[in-house]
Amino acid sequence: MDSDVKKLWSDIINQLKNEIEEESFDSLFGNKTSIYRVDNNIVYILVDNDFVKTRLSVYHSEKINEIAATLFQETPLSFKFITETDLEYEKEKESPAVFETDSYFDSKLNPKYTFSNFVVGVSNSFAYRCAISVAEQPASTGNPFYISGAVGVGKTHLMHAIGNEMIKNNPSLKVLYIPASTFVEEFTSVFYGTDKTNRMQQFNKKFKSLDCLLIDDIQMISGAEKTQNEFFKLYEHLHNSNKQIVLASDRKTSELQNIHSRLVSRFAWGLTASIEVPNDEHRVSILKRKASEMFAPETASQINEDILMYIAKVIKTNVRDLEGALYSSIMNCTMSNIPINLENVKEAIRVLINAQTETFVPKASVEKEVNNIISVVAKYYELQPFDILSLKKSYKVVTARHICMYLIRQHYNLVFTKIAKLFNRKDHTTVISAVEKIQKEINEQVELKKAIEDIEKKLGILK
Repeated sequence: MDSDVKKLWSDIINQLKNEIEEESFDSLFGNKTSIYRVDNNIVYILVDNDFVKTRLSVYHSEKINEIAATLFQETPLSFKFITETDLEYEKEKESPAVFETDSYFDSKLNPKYTFSNFVVGVSNSFAYRCAISVAEQPASTGNPFYISGAVGVGKTHLMHAIGNEMIKNNPSLKVLYIPASTFVEEFTSVFYGTDKTNRMQQFNKKFKSLDCLLIDDIQMISGAEKTQNEFFKLYEHLHNSNKQIVLASDRKTSELQNIHSRLVSRFAWGLTASIEVPNDEHRVSILKRKASEMFAPETASQINEDILMYIAKVIKTNVRDLEGALYSSIMNCTMSNIPINLENVKEAIRVLINAQTETFVPKASVEKEVNNIISVVAKYYELQPFDILSLKKSYKVVTARHICMYLIRQHYNLVFTKIAKLFNRKDHTTVISAVEKIQKEINEQVELKKAIEDIEKKLGILK
């Protein structure tokens, strides 16, 4: 059995190679994957990190299981991806008690996220008022309730607050918070696993008995055809039963891709609210609240308005970045045994920004420099900028594209996800793979090293 499964996994990888973009494929399978164990016809594949695990689980698990069903018809197999750090967790997860019983139901809600500690401002006031209304009158105000907004602006906080408030008002309600990636993984393990009929009954019992379903990052069901079909059935059941559905995403319904139109249209049926990046005044209010929560009173009392205003003006991305900057700068002062004042906080923030994966620079400035890099590299390789931004896979185009990604990362330190968006790539592992490839080949290929140096000279950024 083991040798057959090893061959099957090798065949699956070879088939995926023809179906996945080369750069993305390298990022997922460039480092060796291995079969950890086969248990109850579930094949556990050990991968390098959580990032690879998530990408394979969410975007490729259905395809992998379909290929397995075609190539290995003797026994129905399903594939699950794990890392070394969560082996113990997987053992618990695959125990008989996968689905909650009627006597116990875990809502997965975080009790620390409530309406009372949600900092309201211009950017989120409408979403906040809608959330309260939904929590107080489930399935009456807006069903579904769809919240959109960038990463770290408070969507997840609001979702948990809705669930916590509903249970506070009526403890008998069955409320479940679940990330879309977890929903995909859970359904896939049932659909392609053993004892499918019984486990599917349990799956349906769990979800169709809910009074409120809160699904975070709903865009993560993109491309998961069978999961979308099942979710449509679940959605219809809950909606027709007058049960509340709350969805959150990093994009508006009109921006969702590779999700069935019948689902997208239903997402837009009810109440929709968008959370924007907070303005300066709102960021200061958030920082005040976070300071009181993060630090002891004697420390919090030393964080004056000037410090908060400075952090708010420098960190203009999202709430998570604000929290990180506040915590890191204040802890730097306390651990270094220096006063908590504006001068010391400024220095800590300066070091933090330089060390971050993303430099906090104006968006327009970055885009201008990125366009300049693409133009210069294209001219150097006798290409057009649109060639580099296309999906063309010729050696010259791919090399030029990888050099652009490398230079942007090297000199402007943008996060990989932003670079991926600049090149119209859905998967930022493409960028990671490209940057690592160039970094390696620079030391091995004299011609490539010289080409990059020449390009840097033309750009005026040679260090």
